Amino acid sequence: MKILLSGCNGRMGEAISRRLPAEHEIVAGVSRSGDQGRYTYPVYGSFDMVSEDYDVIIDFSVATNVTLVLEYAKAVKKPLVMGTTGLDAAQVDQVMALGKELPILFSHNTSFGVTVLLYLLEVASGLLSDGYDIELVEKHDRNKLDAPSGTSHLIVEALESGSKTAYDVVHGRSPNSAPRGKKELGIHSVRGGRLASEHYISFIGADEIIEINHIAQNFDIYGVGAVKGAVVLINRLPGVYSMKDVLNISI
Repeated sequence: MKILLSGCNGRMGEAISRRLPAEHEIVAGVSRSGDQGRYTYPVYGSFDMVSEDYDVIIDFSVATNVTLVLEYAKAVKKPLVMGTTGLDAAQVDQVMALGKELPILFSHNTSFGVTVLLYLLEVASGLLSDGYDIELVEKHDRNKLDAPSGTSHLIVEALESGSKTAYDVVHGRSPNSAPRGKKELGIHSVRGGRLASEHYISFIGADEIIEINHIAQNFDIYGVGAVKGAVVLINRLPGVYSMKDVLNISI
């Protein structure tokens, strides 16, 4: 598989370049800086400079770049792995619309472990929908821009899907917060140091607590998952796919 890597000079781009299996090849990278760095493949400052042939685009750039990436993917008609987080509602709508024309893997988190976590949470929330309060604590490095994390949004979606409940999401609490509502789901974001990614989900009952957690020890797990997802994606029909589709997980 031949890859065009968008956001190659970012943390995720570096992880994919470092951990790419030998049977695949990054034929070119795109970075706003256009900095070649230590890569052996060419790095361009814009998509219109790319002349290499490839099978799939993998994007881990920044949210402000997403519309440009989508427009380029539409123009070249190539499958797209969209791993960039922090998209607004209009950008998500653009992804969904393009999915009618191209196969797109769209996920806030491309880790296989997180995909299994979401599956477990969907099952658990269906079984613990009565009498248990849910709290989520997520921790990331001091430079992460979006809060709560993209993975937190996936977690809420999984919890709502399993319990068939639309939760009232509360981001942190203040000294003037009202008593906890029946459908309240608390999310607490911690930012500091070099934390990779940690998510702690607690189902708190009257007499017991059940916790399901995921701790990433480095960022390579997302790159490895994105590449494996790309292998599956290039053989799919147009549509917007998730990592559950990659692992063939269903409830």
